[in-house]
Amino acid sequence: MLELTALPEGAYNLEVTAPKHDSWLQTLRIEPGRLNDATVFLRTQLLRYTWKVEEIDIQERAKIKLETIYETTVPSPVVTVDPR
Repeated sequence: MLELTALPEGAYNLEVTAPKHDSWLQTLRIEPGRLNDATVFLRTQLLRYTWKVEEIDIQERAKIKLETIYETTVPSPVVTVDPR
């Protein structure tokens, strides 16, 4: 939860980030005299790819190594909403 007071009206870019999660970016229009809210969901990055390009002796060729990293030891939480 983030609450800002005395923020002048206008358009603002809101960016939310967290380690090992996708980022979220949206432009919000802040209007005076009303509650301006945004619901944000950051998806967990359970799979990542990294690669390295290395030069080799033969001209116009490169060796590319692709590495897959799985985050399998961390359970993903499941959030459920039960409106009563």
